[in-house]
Amino acid sequence: MLGTDKIGRRILIIDRNRDLNFINDDIIYTKVDENYKTELEFQFFANNRIFEKKVFIEFTFANKNVKYGTEIENKYFILIGLNEHKNGKFTYDETDFFVELNNTFVFGTYKKTLVQSLISDSKNQHKQSYKIGDIYKTKNQYFKLDSISIEGDTLYLKVFPNMKDLIGFREGWIAPKITAKDTFNDIINVNYTKNKYTLIDFWASLCKPCREKTPHLKELYKSLKPKGVSIYVVSLDDEHISWINAIKKDKIEWKTISDLKGWESKIVKDFNIESIPLYILIDENGRIVLRETNFETLKIEIRKIIN
Repeated sequence: MLGTDKIGRRILIIDRNRDLNFINDDIIYTKVDENYKTELEFQFFANNRIFEKKVFIEFTFANKNVKYGTEIENKYFILIGLNEHKNGKFTYDETDFFVELNNTFVFGTYKKTLVQSLISDSKNQHKQSYKIGDIYKTKNQYFKLDSISIEGDTLYLKVFPNMKDLIGFREGWIAPKITAKDTFNDIINVNYTKNKYTLIDFWASLCKPCREKTPHLKELYKSLKPKGVSIYVVSLDDEHISWINAIKKDKIEWKTISDLKGWESKIVKDFNIESIPLYILIDENGRIVLRETNFETLKIEIRKIIN
């Protein structure tokens, strides 16, 4: 909690005993012209290992009065985003590549969707920003930024000789395989080659915008089906009963599958899903030809493609 007391002294109270109140915590007074700096050390558990972290933070005080006493009348909780920067270099094909990882520090782990990488080479000093899953092109090769270690100190790259071999989540790439169970608990492997096009609707029972689009998708499908388009609904639910009830209530007509792992699903990682609804159109060669989150745009673009 940050602020000033009634006589203008700047105060900082840290919930050191983690009881979600400030009753038994010390009040730290600071000078008006100084910010409070401190060092935090903690441990976190990930991947069956315990990791230690040490970070330095600096508090900037607001000029609002804070009431406190035996009971804290006004509580202010602060979510601190700690930006970490790590630098490294690797050499490939006699060229040095310089990498800087910028990440919003969340609970001590590096999350794929948050990591940003700045890459430049010794022949081109201009840095460009890339996310995990993106492609960095050199003169003769393509590098895919595949993943990062839990500690954030190792960036894993995959080398591809050409774009045709790339498996990933962007338009023009080969779509990752989807394997999940249907409502009868049978394992389904989505076969992209069976139809001219396969439309994947990423969805969840608790996603109101997703379910609101179902009647409109049914109407769209009337014009898509004669053109050789099949639809799969991939649910990001983690509760079986919620998933089944939503399917029955919405009278979904297409094959609906899920691994019931919610946002921890491998499918989420493979397709880099950050929000739903999400629609991905895949052709008979298994290549992603359209990726869209807006249903109205989907209607326009998918008709251009199949026609």
